[in-house]
This record gives sequence, structure tokens and C-alpha cells, in this order.
Amino acid sequence: MKDFFKNRFFVGFCVVIALVLVLMAVSAASGGRANFLEDAIGAVITPIQKGLTGINNFIADRLSFFGEYKTLKAENEALEARVRELEEDTRELAALQSENAFLKEFLDLKEQRPDFELTTAQVIARDPGNFFYSFTIDRGTLDDIKLNDAVITSDGLVGVVSEVGATYAKVTSIIEQSTPVGAVVSRTRDVAMLEGDISLRDEGLCKLSLLPSAGSAQAGDVVVTSGLGGIFPKGIVIGTVTEVRPEASDISYYAIIDPAVDFQNIRDVVVIRSYIDEVS
Repeated sequence: MKDFFKNRFFVGFCVVIALVLVLMAVSAASGGRANFLEDAIGAVITPIQKGLTGINNFIADRLSFFGEYKTLKAENEALEARVRELEEDTRELAALQSENAFLKEFLDLKEQRPDFELTTAQVIARDPGNFFYSFTIDRGTLDDIKLNDAVITSDGLVGVVSEVGATYAKVTSIIEQSTPVGAVVSRTRDVAMLEGDISLRDEGLCKLSLLPSAGSAQAGDVVVTSGLGGIFPKGIVIGTVTEVRPEASDISYYAIIDPAVDFQNIRDVVVIRSYIDEVS
């Protein structure tokens, strides 16, 4: 059956071609004037020619469309690749700017505190169970880092080295309960003890205990290290008082401290390897 239709189509096609050739021959013989036969053949051939022309135009349009589509797709892929390159360049530039700013702050700190022996370090990991309050830096004993070295940024006190290996060290922040710090309220010069508090640490806050009176501190007061205890140098900013409360015993008071350091976004730190004790 398929061969039958194929043969019919082929015969019909040959008939059309033959008619076209006859029409051309007759037209040439008649000097360009159409006669009855030419008109009859033209009436049959013209719709077919029109249909063939339409099919040809349709195919040409589709081919043109697909060609343009491929071109546009290639251009779009090239643009997307360029956007990715620019985004990477932007990230690298931001990282360089951040590094330059940190190095400038480091140099400023060295100038302000020439008694400090300092080493810069980067945060390379965080404790999964203690994400904001304990982290690992890329310096260790090979860089003269020691247990209980103080760790700071240009903003203030971070914490202390609690574990050290050859090429790394773990830092415990002041928000943790295991890191008490001798402190002093800058305005009143009242001495107190800064410590982590489990009820405050999830808010990124810590507690300043053993204040002798309610007037020892007030909201907005700056708290710095006292230098007592031999671990943290004197005068490093710890944070700001947010409020003062009485202890449960009513014998003393404590203050809530908002640390100067943003522990959640900390990336670069400075380790104080040694310093001259200025406590008198």
C-alpha cells in the first residue's frame, strides 16, 4: 500500500513537471501570448507553484530562526560566562580590600602598642557544636603561638588560645564560661570580672560580675581589660554595658556586656604572643 501511494505521488510529480515544460514550450512558441491551453495549464500549475513557494519560504524561515537561535544561545552563554568572571573578580577584589583593611589595622595596632609581639591569623574552621564561640586559626607552635595567648582584632578582645598544634590553634572566645577576664569600667575605674553566661551567650552577650554598686556602671559605659591575671594585656576594649542588674544575693551587681567583636562574622585575628606587663 505504501509503495502504491509512493508511485502515485511520483507519477503526479512527473505530470506536473511535464505540464510546466509544455507550458514553457508553448509560451515560447506563441511569442509570450497566453492561449487557451496555457491558461488551462496555468490555472492548474499556479496554485501548485504558490504552494511550493509557500513551503519553500516556510522552510527558509524556520532555518533562519534556528540559525538565529543558535547564535543567540551562543551569545547568551558567552555573556553568562563573562558575568561569572566579573562576579569572581568582584569577590576577589572584596577579599583584597578586606585583607588590606585588616593589614592596615594590624600596622596601626603595632604602632599604638609597640610592646606587643603580634602574629596575624585567619579563622579556618569553627566548632560545629559551638559555632560562634570557639574556632580554629591557621597558626600554631611553628609560629610561636602558645597556650593562653590572648587573641584580639582591631575592634577588641576575642578570647584566648585554648589548644595549640604545630600549624593550628583553637581559640575560645570571651563569651564562653571557661574564659574569665579581669575587667575595668573605663568611666568609674571600678574593677570587675567578665565571664561567659549560658543564658546570655546565644544572644552574643556576656556578664560583668562583682560590681560593688549600682553606680559602678551604666548603659553605654565601655569596659576594657584590667591586665590582672597575667593573660590579657591592660586596656584592650571588651565591649559596652547594656544594662546593670542586682545579683540574686543583693550583695553586688552585674552588667550585661555587648562585646565589641562580631563573633559571628570574624575572619581575621591577631594573636598577642607576648607583651610588657603595665599593671602597677
